[in-house]
Order: sequence, then structure tokens, then C-alpha cells
Amino acid sequence: MSANDRVLINQMIDEWRNARSVPLSFDAAFERFASEHALHGFGLSEEEIEAGIIGGGNDGGIDGAYVFLAAGCCTRTARSSRTRRPLPRWRPARS
Repeated sequence: MSANDRVLINQMIDEWRNARSVPLSFDAAFERFASEHALHGFGLSEEEIEAGIIGGGNDGGIDGAYVFLAAGCCTRTARSSRTRRPLPRWRPARS
């Protein structure tokens, strides 16, 4: 990544951070900013994005984890109103 790209991204994160009502450190803002943009097409709420943030020290560089099942994001408190159907059986690809 070029120096110009880094300056631009840092500026975008600072603008995003300053628009928030709750103050965040730059590192925390980066984690949320990156997750929000990476998951943009999934229509997650701010709370769902926040629930997947797992960043911290000694995490191997992993800032968030999200599980999607049947086109929805699974959370610890998610309850499905749909009837439960068995998952399709996984079969290895043939070579």
C-alpha cells in the first residue's frame, strides 16, 4: 500500500471516528470501520457488527468474526423464527 493510500484511509477513519457519538481510539475505530465496510452488502446493524468485533492483544491480527447461515448473521442471542431444516449434507468435491 502506498503512502498516499495510507494517508487517505487514515483520513477516512478519522472522519468516521469524529462522526460517532461515542469516542473511540484509532485502533478500535479501525476495527469497526473495516468490519462495517467489509460487511456492507450484508445489511448488518451496528449492534451485529459490534458483536463480531473480537480484536485485542495477542489475537493474531484477527479483528472480527462473523458466521452467516441461511443468508443471515448468527449471533449469540439470535433466535430463528423459521422452522428448523436439516442442513444439506456436505460432500467432498470429486477430482
